Amino acid sequence: MPIEVDQSNKIERTEKDTILALSNDERRAILIPARVKREAIAWLKRRKKSSKMIYLRLFAAGLFILLRPCLANIIKRGQQIVIDTEYEGHESKIKGMLLRYAHAAGFQLSKEAVSFARVGKSSSAHQTAWQVQRGRLAPDHRVSLNELIELVK
Repeated sequence: MPIEVDQSNKIERTEKDTILALSNDERRAILIPARVKREAIAWLKRRKKSSKMIYLRLFAAGLFILLRPCLANIIKRGQQIVIDTEYEGHESKIKGMLLRYAHAAGFQLSKEAVSFARVGKSSSAHQTAWQVQRGRLAPDHRVSLNELIELVK
């Protein structure tokens, strides 16, 4: 069964928290607070990173933070990770960054294991992200500025 990943409130919506959620036989969600996003964006801009790449880097870092606790099992089971198409035309960049983060952490995630497709509203990942966004479900993890900076530096 593939693992689906969805996002609620894009990274660039800096006035709102971003939720990333996954689903397969388990559900998991992380919350990236709006304040943390703004501070990470400012940190990256001070390092002369382009605006579009900043958002892609933060999205890929968020994906890695979401997937990290499950990656060993995902790889062992040979599961496919299907990420909702959020940044059309930039999937290869996001995949490359995600794979680099995974490899740097010691995970041998293959490029074939990661794909992008529309994840519909009926997806459990979408429902989980929506429930966290609405405050009906607590996130499994709140992302800190240090976590993001450590990955994107």
